[in-house]
Amino acid sequence: MATIVIGFVNLFKDLGTSAAIIQNREVTEELLSSAFWANVAFGALGTAVLFVAAPLLAMCYRQPRVTILLRVLALNFVVSGLSIFQQALFERKLLFRILARVEVAGVACGALVGIGCAFAGLGVWALVAHSLTSFAIISMLLWYFSDWRPRLLFHWQEIRGISRYAARHSRMGAEPAHAPQGIGRG
Repeated sequence: MATIVIGFVNLFKDLGTSAAIIQNREVTEELLSSAFWANVAFGALGTAVLFVAAPLLAMCYRQPRVTILLRVLALNFVVSGLSIFQQALFERKLLFRILARVEVAGVACGALVGIGCAFAGLGVWALVAHSLTSFAIISMLLWYFSDWRPRLLFHWQEIRGISRYAARHSRMGAEPAHAPQGIGRG
């Protein structure tokens, strides 16, 4: 039940800023740092909203224990807010081999922790431990392998520029009506 809500909220975790950075031909330090801090803010906001909304969502499911699960899983948004931009920079540089290794390491560590928790009899908390561990390891490894660090810069005009790009391309993301079956934009 909680993963359905988390999956839905994940759709909005960066509002297209990462895609805008990947596609933008010229990136400045002001743009990079501003987009990074915007992603951190989105992650914190997602965590806060889910934390507050958790009891309401649990009522919808008629499962009060979903509240605490959602609140703990909401921490993933803070972690991903700190690392999604690093991932976008690897994608921009086409360093997919590093990304694949990072993902495999994170998921493997998460699986080991989750399996260990399951054997310890922690039930659904084994899935939560798996998720939190995977996100944390992936985030740490992305930062470790990345050579870029954000500066304490934030310029609204930079965010406005990439938000226009993100909004324009999110509308265009649907497959055009005249495209042959199976062929989209890409």
